[in-house]
Amino acid sequence: MLEVEQLFTRDDDVRDVQDVKKMANEIQIHQGNNLKTAKDIIKQMTIVMSEKEAEVMAPSMTSHSAKLEKFVGDKENVDAQIEAVRGAVDSKRENITKMATSALTLKEKAREFEGPSTDLSDSRTAYALSLYAKITNIAWDYDKSSTGNLSGCVGSDAKKEFHKFSIDTRSETSFDVADALWEKIAEGLSV
Repeated sequence: MLEVEQLFTRDDDVRDVQDVKKMANEIQIHQGNNLKTAKDIIKQMTIVMSEKEAEVMAPSMTSHSAKLEKFVGDKENVDAQIEAVRGAVDSKRENITKMATSALTLKEKAREFEGPSTDLSDSRTAYALSLYAKITNIAWDYDKSSTGNLSGCVGSDAKKEFHKFSIDTRSETSFDVADALWEKIAEGLSV
């Protein structure tokens, strides 16, 4: 027995037993952590599985009926709106047709009014031009006139003479051009 007691009293054996106990405690701690991690993973997977099952499962009859009634109501509203738009489009088409007809009628009436007034305005313009030519005694020379140049001659009835003129409108102001024309007219009127 002494030998057995000596076996358990050695320092190496005591250290080995303490190491074994220490390792047993570490294993229990690791096993507890692993158990907690496994429970968390199982909890997360359960949530994901219930979400997927809800997606796969058919809706209840009451929720399906409620959704179906909502869709039928929406369809009826859209159909009513489409009919209202069709009515508005038909109304607009009728208005366009009426406007086109009245526009054609107005064009025909405008043509009736254009005919006589065009001849009248042309004769009035011709009369005004001949009156201006008679009063001013200016005969314009359109062949010699170039851009920015007024050419012609002023006649004097009393002297039976013609005075040619050419005025460069680019180098003079409008006032100077008008003043020069009035001087030419005055020369033609003087005796």
